[in-house]
Amino acid sequence: MYAVSTLASVLAVVATATAQTPPGFSPSATAKLGLSFGNITISPGEQIGINGQYQSFFRYPFNRRRRTTIPASAPIISTSSPMNEYYLFALVDPDAESPQNPNISQYLHFLQPGLTFPSSSAAPAASYPAVLNSAPIVPYTQPAPPNFSTAHRYIGLLFSQPSNFSVPVNFQQYNASYRMFFNITTFAAEAGLGAPVLANYFLVSNQTMTANGTTNATTTGTGIPIATFTGEAAMIRVAGLWIMAGVVGAYAVLVL
Repeated sequence: MYAVSTLASVLAVVATATAQTPPGFSPSATAKLGLSFGNITISPGEQIGINGQYQSFFRYPFNRRRRTTIPASAPIISTSSPMNEYYLFALVDPDAESPQNPNISQYLHFLQPGLTFPSSSAAPAASYPAVLNSAPIVPYTQPAPPNFSTAHRYIGLLFSQPSNFSVPVNFQQYNASYRMFFNITTFAAEAGLGAPVLANYFLVSNQTMTANGTTNATTTGTGIPIATFTGEAAMIRVAGLWIMAGVVGAYAVLVL
């Protein structure tokens, strides 16, 4: 019974990890949008930031981290096949000011209409970068979570843009100077965008913390690392593999 319940828990977590949007976030998408910052290509759920401590091969909530600078320039948006219709891209932070106190959520980091993804002989076979055919509604601003906050999620969503698209009346106040209290679900509904067709997301931290709690690496007497965690999830070792499971304020180690 124990082995069965453990396997079921592992499978449930792995299924969650395949999403292109964070667990529980709406609207959601299952097809991946290409996002890259310079030479950094984002895998869904990857954490980047000045204090990234480790890197794993798992997605959120496994908190793959990469030690790098927080991206200052707008991401390169790409698709795996040509898409010649017009699309709209939004990048939102649902964790502002902090995941524990999202009192200015959602924070709008980028709202760019008029994207196309044409075929090009210069493009790699699996990557078709966006061509910007209009000015942004809200220009890109880089992630900058405060250092007292755990990591923020930054969610990129690509929508089909209708031919008669215009900014809804209730959202015309958004610009480079005003980005707080955005709601991507309401915006998409009022603009007639429908569900997102592609998505990707990443986490950014200014400290060694994650969106659900704090982590600190320790080791056993054999030198095998385990994770001490205070929050909603923790890294655990199952059959020689690191996975994430729900644990609060405890060492989490599982040996099969």
